[in-house]
Amino acid sequence: MKLLNNRIVIVAFFLVVPALIFMITYNGIVDKNETVNESWAQVESNYQRRADLIPNLIGAVSQYMQYEAKTFEDVAGARSGQLSQLIDALTHAKQESEKTFGSEQGSTLANNKNIELIGRTQRMIDSAMYKLVTAVESYPELRSSEQMMSLQAQLEGTENRINVARVRFNRAVQAYNRSIRSFPGSFIAEKYDLEAKPYFKADDLADKTPIVSVK
Repeated sequence: MKLLNNRIVIVAFFLVVPALIFMITYNGIVDKNETVNESWAQVESNYQRRADLIPNLIGAVSQYMQYEAKTFEDVAGARSGQLSQLIDALTHAKQESEKTFGSEQGSTLANNKNIELIGRTQRMIDSAMYKLVTAVESYPELRSSEQMMSLQAQLEGTENRINVARVRFNRAVQAYNRSIRSFPGSFIAEKYDLEAKPYFKADDLADKTPIVSVK
């Protein structure tokens, strides 16, 4: 009887323990996957925050262009032409970004396709904004206006939020990828066709997004 009980304990051990390990590992992977998606939603949210500031930026620059056209008619045409082109480029970039987000903004899953799509449109915005805000540096009156000073603070805060959200997202991706590449997570990943998540890769302008100086 004692021998039978020992056998039952041994069999139960080899059945229960693997099942318990499987359950814990699987739940851990699920939690990490949700953390990745939640982190990506924060990245999206901050991208949207920046996109919402673009009309104000465009409005401030456009208003100054109208003022300059009335005040300095002899030079305004040449000076404003560049700003007008940059505004058009920034407007187009924002429109393309909105198409990408669509009605799914804030809930887009962090997969290769979505990250690449959103990353591409944000690079368009980065480039257009970089060129426009750099050009604004040549206009002391515009640069030091109350509206531009306010936009400066808002843009700076938004860029900081974006950078923090990107870092947190990549950390979440790292934790998830490790969990499905190490055993026993690798076994579960193979069984359920789980793929590694892509990291967010910053482009060359990511650390150069200018903030209008008011000095």
